[in-house]
Amino acid sequence: MTGPMLREYYQNVLKPCFPDAADCPGQRLMVKTDSGPGREDSKLLFDAKVTGTYLKTGLPNGTEVGQECDQVFAKFKSICYENRDKLSQARRCIDGEQQTLSPADFSHILVGGKVTMVNGDVIPLRNSWTEAFSPERLKRAWDKCGYVGATRAALLSIQTNQLMNLKTQLWPKKRMGN
Repeated sequence: MTGPMLREYYQNVLKPCFPDAADCPGQRLMVKTDSGPGREDSKLLFDAKVTGTYLKTGLPNGTEVGQECDQVFAKFKSICYENRDKLSQARRCIDGEQQTLSPADFSHILVGGKVTMVNGDVIPLRNSWTEAFSPERLKRAWDKCGYVGATRAALLSIQTNQLMNLKTQLWPKKRMGN
């Protein structure tokens, strides 16, 4: 998403959702985005700040350090892939190489359960939804990113430190406001 696109999204979607947002205690809004082009758009940042909205961008190439969604969706996707592969392999053993997964298989891939094959074999699949998005996993992801108790836990990550050291080496004289 480019700067103008993000600015349009802010103006037409986010801003109307929070009409009472203001730059005063109790009315500020923080919007967390991924890193990418347009996140430092001066027009967007000015308009957002004036209306009490603070944009917090994630680290570039810092997946799973400050991006809690990357952490939980990585788990979700890995379980879905495992379920798909397990179900596909079972069908391949019965139907041969021409096996296909049907739309009816999608619910099994997502929420797991026991799938009875045509030959009577029962294939147990994991529930990717409840495992990946359990309250405990979400809290661990928030803890890792420093959102529970508003800590700076993500700054202690090896990935973050390597990125910050690289930036310091590339731009040693860059200062705030320059």
